[in-house]
Amino acid sequence: MYLPFVPIAFVAANTAFGIYTSLRRASIHTKIRTLALTALCVVVLGRVCRISWDIISLWAILTVSPTALARFFLGLPYSRHKNLPFLAINRRGPVLVIGGAGYIGSPTVELLLEHGFRVRVLDRLMYGPESLAAFRDNTDFELIEGDVTDIAKLTFATRNASAVVHLAGLVGDPACALDAQFTRHANVVATRMARDVAVSLGVSRFVFASSCSVYGVSDHEVCETDDFNPVSLYAQTKIDSEQELLWNPPDGFFVTILRFATVFGHSRRPRFDLVANLFAALALREGIIPVLGPQQRRPFIHVNDLARAIVAVLSAEPNTMQSQIFNVGDRRLNMSIHYCPVKNRTESVGWRFR
Repeated sequence: MYLPFVPIAFVAANTAFGIYTSLRRASIHTKIRTLALTALCVVVLGRVCRISWDIISLWAILTVSPTALARFFLGLPYSRHKNLPFLAINRRGPVLVIGGAGYIGSPTVELLLEHGFRVRVLDRLMYGPESLAAFRDNTDFELIEGDVTDIAKLTFATRNASAVVHLAGLVGDPACALDAQFTRHANVVATRMARDVAVSLGVSRFVFASSCSVYGVSDHEVCETDDFNPVSLYAQTKIDSEQELLWNPPDGFFVTILRFATVFGHSRRPRFDLVANLFAALALREGIIPVLGPQQRRPFIHVNDLARAIVAVLSAEPNTMQSQIFNVGDRRLNMSIHYCPVKNRTESVGWRFR
């Protein structure tokens, strides 16, 4: 009579002891001891309810042993279980590109497909789906319209993914300065949500697009170990997002931070608020290029090179990418903008890179 309630009692006991919450990241031994304790409690309850020893023992053998073994295998370090096929299902899944319809996302999607990855895109499609139109008929491509802060859509998009590439967020100092609370929600909270969902669904790789703006203004060429010096809210949200991702990552969850230099170049979803792209557009449309701060120096990088960096990280051995931070730029493209007046009236303001 009471037998159908035994599994319910087992789940309830595990919940009460914190198996699914406070003990989620506990050691294997702690989890197995807790499972044994909850099983003992259920057995005692079963005997109180006068369930026969034969039935309650059979339940314990059929339920507790597989549950403990599953916890044991899932708790093994990545180096121990990476070659076990029954634990590698997610590692054969698609790469989820959050913000894959954007300026950096669309060439990243294209390059991933060229390298044989299956790709799933989660994007709110603020500017429409045209940047991904060329991939619609590709059987290895999937598009999900939705925002990263929509937990239902994010969970749906992350299912069975082998990796997450997080490219979404509010970009640029002027846009981020308009509403500090919204900016933090769109950048920091969204990153935390993406991380937590990826961890809970067993995703093993997470690549985050950060920015060289975390270093602020510097008189020398910076490297990954240099101190932060943010001069904008946008830069601070990148720092906070990095710290969210790098704080206590669970075993088997490999986080890589890519700090992008100032991007330029053509993309399926072009942007013209970036300095080199803006100069090219003004030169074509207006015939002149207004220059502000001609002596400022910027580290530049082509958008296709950023896509190559992301693919390189995902192609590398996961252990070597754990908690790594890389500046993605080109030393040859660390340049200053120089004011250069010319005589022709239609070209009263000019520029060149020095």
